[in-house]
Amino acid sequence: MPYIVLASKLAFQKTRADDPKVPDGPEVIVVKGGLVPDWVSTFQVSALTSAGLLAWANEPEAVVVPEGVPQVRLPEQPVILPSDPAGVPPVVGDLIVDVPDDRRDETMVDVPSVTEPTPAVAPLPELPKASDSKDVWEQFATHPRIGLSLAEAEAMTKQNLMAEVKSRHAAAQ
Repeated sequence: MPYIVLASKLAFQKTRADDPKVPDGPEVIVVKGGLVPDWVSTFQVSALTSAGLLAWANEPEAVVVPEGVPQVRLPEQPVILPSDPAGVPPVVGDLIVDVPDDRRDETMVDVPSVTEPTPAVAPLPELPKASDSKDVWEQFATHPRIGLSLAEAEAMTKQNLMAEVKSRHAAAQ
């Protein structure tokens, strides 16, 4: 089971087979780029892989894990997370495994950074029908390319909201 750790460090602890809540041995700390112990359960490996904290590697020595990548805190993240008392949560961009160019194949693609702004390029859907409810128009008004807040949309009458959304929709095209 050649999985490598992509987070700065992860701790694993073996548990008893008859009661998975009871520890059975010392805690094992694996640092970034290290191999996950064989006794870690498939469920834990699956969950950590889905979270982007582990990666499967056929040849672990061929995978280059970047070091010293600066962490960027997103506005919606709390100052300190319960799992990180130092207050430096992992960021998705830190978890990308870099494969050297000579080891890349044609199926590998570069994934755009998660910090790139996406609302400006979000496709503009078609306008709702005039017979649709005001709630449908309010939700449409909150589209990033239309630019109304939900509070602004709720404060308008349906006719005023429809007129405002139609004018912004035309300007956004």
